[in-house]
Amino acid sequence: MDRELGCCLVTLIVGWVCMAQATPLTYPPGRGGYKAAVYEHAVHIPWGCLLVPVSRGEAVRQMMKNIQVYKTQAAAASREGADIIVFPEDGIYGMIFNRNTIKPFLEEIPDPRITEWNPCLTSGIDTDTDADTTIQRELSCMARENAMYVIANMGDRKPCNHSNDPKCPDDDQYQYNTDVAFNPEGVLVARYHKRHLFQEDQFDTPPLELAWFETPFGKFGLFTCFDILFYSPGVELIQKEGIRNMVFPTAWMDRLPYLAAIEFHSAFAKGLGVNVLAANIHFPVFKFQGSGIYTPTGSATYYYNDGVLSGGRLLVADVDSVEETGIQDPIVYSQMKMENWRVINMKEDKKVSSSLVAEERSPDKTDSFIDMLELSRLTSLPRENYTFVALEHHTGTQRACREDVCCTVVYTRENLSALEGLFVLAVFNGFDDGRFTQICSVLMCPDNDMSNCGDPVKQSRSMFSFMEISGNLSTPFIFPEVLISDGQYIGLVQGEWTFKDGVLHGGNGFSKPLITASLFGRLYSRDKVPLT
Repeated sequence: MDRELGCCLVTLIVGWVCMAQATPLTYPPGRGGYKAAVYEHAVHIPWGCLLVPVSRGEAVRQMMKNIQVYKTQAAAASREGADIIVFPEDGIYGMIFNRNTIKPFLEEIPDPRITEWNPCLTSGIDTDTDADTTIQRELSCMARENAMYVIANMGDRKPCNHSNDPKCPDDDQYQYNTDVAFNPEGVLVARYHKRHLFQEDQFDTPPLELAWFETPFGKFGLFTCFDILFYSPGVELIQKEGIRNMVFPTAWMDRLPYLAAIEFHSAFAKGLGVNVLAANIHFPVFKFQGSGIYTPTGSATYYYNDGVLSGGRLLVADVDSVEETGIQDPIVYSQMKMENWRVINMKEDKKVSSSLVAEERSPDKTDSFIDMLELSRLTSLPRENYTFVALEHHTGTQRACREDVCCTVVYTRENLSALEGLFVLAVFNGFDDGRFTQICSVLMCPDNDMSNCGDPVKQSRSMFSFMEISGNLSTPFIFPEVLISDGQYIGLVQGEWTFKDGVLHGGNGFSKPLITASLFGRLYSRDKVPLT
């Protein structure tokens, strides 16, 4: 059996099913907002192509199964008046590849600062050559036909030569996890190479890029998945470039109690005072779920369904423009060695070498599927960095400290009984996988057992009619979170709490049972991982 037929047969057995240009959009001067769409995609993964390389033609055939879904969803979003749509990370071909098997799924993506590129008008289809740009053409035409901005994630390859690049990989090309943005005319307006890889041995780590694009309704920055836990590029785009709208393709694996997708991505928007358009893949077996359109005042809309048989979802919402952010530049960041960071503005008109030097590269591996199984079991933060104090009364004030971090909660619970969950004031101060983190949190403990505090919880019956959380976190980068129990799923509440001057205030409590309410602080300058 040849490789291509084998790929098709395996995909059939175990994979899951999930030109006329439209009238150009016109935007009134000083428009105060836009209509955004994100699509959580139940990605078709070509299982039979993950361990043995296939031809470019077969790779394109597999990717087109996802592209066809994208086309349907982009058209649906356009009918609802969407100005911009965001698709998830890994949504075109899935994950679990190794360095060799991803190769036929990659395309060489040009630098839009150097060359104006409209593949819908200029690109042909020739899947027999390495120069094929079928996927870029499909995305470009999708944007053009629906007269909207289209942001997607795909793989970029950059040939290199050892004679002039000593860091060139052994296979003579760099491979990057890449976001692309096309405008309503189909022109490529931004390209971003993901900086912070997470168990992605098929890709190289690029130099730092700051990428954004202009629209009539605001400037949008690009970052991807694991990037959100670091200072750059996300926070740097907001602080230094004045970005107020972030597009965020992600393949995010939930990690309770603080890092569920809808929980942390909405907290990023609220904590930094920006809009975040977050599109996740839908793969609940491995905890990939949760997308939303998040604003400084809460979630405009979100989707969370971890049922194994559930599917993806298109979300569309009106989004107000954000004029300014509440975060201030702390003195500590003026001391960073910024001159070593490579900053790329997609609007700049200057030549940059097409040979991007990778600063670090993981060795090739073939056990990615096993790695994913192990990662899906990751949950709690390191328990040795916690202090827990029980909330034993119906109403009261509780204080707890962990070394130099002290937190206070003022609370009132409803119908306190033995049947309701044990809640604690949790203080976290220390490293989580090399990232220095400080947290003040009201946290539900599984099985009413203090020894289980910090472990994941998804169900609660405990209502709070008042809550205020404060603490002396040593950072201005604080991400406020409130996660509730919404039937059989976790969820968010809208308009029931505020965050101001570092204090989370729920003056009238929450309308749904609480799972956790937290101030999640990041001290980027103290990370053990390289400061980027």
